[in-house]
Amino acid sequence: MQKVFNNIRVDNNTHITDGDIELTTAQVSKGFWLCGFDRAGSCFEMTKISRARAKECLFDYGTYALKDCDITDFDCATYYWHEEMADGGILRVH
Repeated sequence: MQKVFNNIRVDNNTHITDGDIELTTAQVSKGFWLCGFDRAGSCFEMTKISRARAKECLFDYGTYALKDCDITDFDCATYYWHEEMADGGILRVH
């Protein structure tokens, strides 16, 4: 996972949550994560979301849909993003 985190600029300053529970990068588990980025391009927050919410974000969210996303495949995760999306992306941890 460290390669993934380095690539999408997640670090110890990233606020990571699963519901009301705060997590560390070591506690990130399988599932879908909504990532938020600051203007410098660093991931400042990651929030675990349901598969249904991820699907909604990737297919039905505003102007951009999955067909418009750039997809980066890692060994243990897939990252969906588009530079015009609202400063965010979806990370799917396998």
